[in-house]
Amino acid sequence: MPPESVTFAPVDFERQTVMDGLAAAGFRFDRPAFFAWLGVTMYLQCETVMGMLQAIASLPPASGIVFDYGIDPSLLGVVERLVFEEFARRVASIGEPWTAFFEPPLLAADLRALGFDAIEDLGPTEINERYFRDRADGLKVGTLARLMKAEKAVF
Repeated sequence: MPPESVTFAPVDFERQTVMDGLAAAGFRFDRPAFFAWLGVTMYLQCETVMGMLQAIASLPPASGIVFDYGIDPSLLGVVERLVFEEFARRVASIGEPWTAFFEPPLLAADLRALGFDAIEDLGPTEINERYFRDRADGLKVGTLARLMKAEKAVF
């Protein structure tokens, strides 16, 4: 059970602004907030993703976000590209095409330009080492996505 301080706010990112969706859920824009935005960005337009990040960057210091994102397919090796194409075909066939992809250094630079100070970008090796190292079942993340955390420092 989530703590009482956690609020889930449904937002259709392609049809409404995140600020409108948050306001409808009673969000307090004058207080810092941290967002967990996982399993979403790859299904949106890049402009929509950046709009969400910009909205969070406009919040008070100590606000932040953690999100996963798809790496630009042009940066993948041959085997990774084949895996990507198969996954992309599967999700597109059920009406959920992947549409947003990023280059890690450029995304980090964009986050800094928006006003985030502390940025941590984890690739599959770092994610597996940090979160999956001692799993008995051998579960690991694949090579297609990354995990980004961006926070605004308190000065």
